[in-house]
Amino acid sequence: MKKIVSFVFFFSLLGTYEALAQGVGIGGTPDGSAMLDVQSTNKGLLVPRMTQAQRTAIASPANGLLVYQTDVAGEIGFWYRDGAIWRQLSPGWLLTGNAGTVDGTNFLGTTDNVPLNFRVNNQRAGRIASNGPTFLGYQAGNSNTATTNTGVGYQTLFSNTTGNNNTANGMQALRSNTTGSNNIANGVQALFFNTTGSNNVAIGRRAGYGATGVNFNQCTFVGANSYPTTARTNVTMLGYGITNAQCTGNNQVLLGNTAITQIRAQVNSITTYSDKRFKFNVQDDVKGLDFIMKLKPVTYQQNPEILHQIWGTPDSLVSKIDHSEIKEKRFIGFLAQDVEQAAKESGFEFPGIDAPRNEKEVYSLRYVDFIMPMVKAIQEQQKTIETQQKAIETQQREIKDLRAKNEVLESKLSEVEKMKAEIEQIKAELLGQKTQTKR
Repeated sequence: MKKIVSFVFFFSLLGTYEALAQGVGIGGTPDGSAMLDVQSTNKGLLVPRMTQAQRTAIASPANGLLVYQTDVAGEIGFWYRDGAIWRQLSPGWLLTGNAGTVDGTNFLGTTDNVPLNFRVNNQRAGRIASNGPTFLGYQAGNSNTATTNTGVGYQTLFSNTTGNNNTANGMQALRSNTTGSNNIANGVQALFFNTTGSNNVAIGRRAGYGATGVNFNQCTFVGANSYPTTARTNVTMLGYGITNAQCTGNNQVLLGNTAITQIRAQVNSITTYSDKRFKFNVQDDVKGLDFIMKLKPVTYQQNPEILHQIWGTPDSLVSKIDHSEIKEKRFIGFLAQDVEQAAKESGFEFPGIDAPRNEKEVYSLRYVDFIMPMVKAIQEQQKTIETQQKAIETQQREIKDLRAKNEVLESKLSEVEKMKAEIEQIKAELLGQKTQTKR
């Protein structure tokens, strides 16, 4: 009897599924690639439904096992076995936006300690790690292997490999950096060409832009379009459009471009270190009055655009600097060539003048260095005055002595005159007596 029932049951299923060598089809012929093909236009497939406790109690779950969990907020839904762990199937973030999200519950990211990466056109476009670099922008950190960099913007730190502790914000900031470390670049193409230089700060569009093969170290650039095109160390540029030619060497601070007419501050002097303990080869060889007397103070006006012609500054940059005010202003000072001539004539190696080393450089003066020759000149004049004063005092004493002697002589002359008068009187008396006797 059991055999007859089984036979009837088997053939009753033939109207609902077909068993083929390739697989089983329910509701139609199975696809050749499927072992089980369920087909319907008004019904679905229902997988086992269970609680979290029931799911986790399944003994030796097979890889790929699928169930639907019915309890625990945030965990209701489909779960599948992936190796040694259960994973929840999430509907994901929709490309057209999401609704019904819960703050603090729903998020875009990872639940394990694995960096979150973004791509555009299959290129790196973002990376967030819990203990590593952070990048946001197309091809930002494209070659980065270092662990402590931050780049925000298109191609920021694009070429960086092992350079560490760099921060770049702005399109192509620190784009060429490879191994340079401890750099900060904020602005479009800031520190663009720097590759191996370290400990630099650049703020502003093309601040510290540089040139191919040029690296900076310990430099600070604050201001758009302010940068040298020669490798420099410990240089500071503060202001817009400070040109390459204004920086003639390392260890320089440059304040403002060629349109600046004043540098103003609450204090009226710069404090410098002057402790004799760190000074050596000290010599008393400053020229004074001879040098000062040969100087020619003048008043003048100036046209900084001629400076830029000498420096070879691109017209595109010069045209962005307004020199109209400085051309109208009248200045007082020296002509560097005159100072150079005065120093030569007085045999003085005056350190306050920088002569050009090539046709692209110009003369420059440090006016504070004129103070020392002026002090020397005053000292020399004072010695002359003191010598003259001593001579005058000596002459005054001599005159006083002469006056005293003159007074004595005058007193004696007065006595002589009195004596003469007395003698004349005596003569007159004697003459009178003689006349009376003759009578």
